[in-house]
Amino acid sequence: MIKFHKCLRNIPLLFTPFNRLLLFLTPSLIIIFTACEPGGWPIIENQYHKEVDIYIIQFNNKGELSEPIYYGKVPGQAIKKLDGSVIVTYPSKIFRIEAIDNAGEKIFSKDFSGYELEEMKWKITIPP
Repeated sequence: MIKFHKCLRNIPLLFTPFNRLLLFLTPSLIIIFTACEPGGWPIIENQYHKEVDIYIIQFNNKGELSEPIYYGKVPGQAIKKLDGSVIVTYPSKIFRIEAIDNAGEKIFSKDFSGYELEEMKWKITIPP
């Protein structure tokens, strides 16, 4: 009979049918739940005549603004899907979308809830 070190005696318990099922399902469940989080990539329709920089700011649970996250440039009179990191939203979260022109002037600032962003299919229009 093979003698195991006392700390290795319980290893066979790891491979019970139930534990094998857990070992198999855990990565699958992680993939499913993270893939199902609501969210999307902003699509900006810039009707303004100049190029703008897009920033997204999230409100925290206390209603305070987080640091702005830079999402990219959108040329004047263009539509662009921003390829920055996805915005993960929950319906109760509030986001501020800001557009700043090359002179540093804020030309657009609006707050959106997760509900609104989902309803708009993530398309945000910056007026002329």
